[in-house]
Amino acid sequence: MFNNDNFKEMRKFSQSILRDAGLGKQSLTGIVQDEAKHLTDKIGMHEGQTSAIQDDVRNAVFNVLNHIVFGKRYSIHEDYSTAPLNQS
Repeated sequence: MFNNDNFKEMRKFSQSILRDAGLGKQSLTGIVQDEAKHLTDKIGMHEGQTSAIQDDVRNAVFNVLNHIVFGKRYSIHEDYSTAPLNQS
């Protein structure tokens, strides 16, 4: 199914790209921690109401990726539908 040499080459390339993007570095840890704080604040705004947090978690992941790629995070009050990754 996969050529072992080809797989190793793709894996090495992927790791290089992720490392260049900040994976495994202290700066990325700060970005994730900051977004986790925003996420817990957003969940706290539900004030004990039963609600699905799927959109909140998806937006938090989107913000981490967006910060890595574009250097910007979206506020919880912004419309995510205008974000670059949501446009087709």
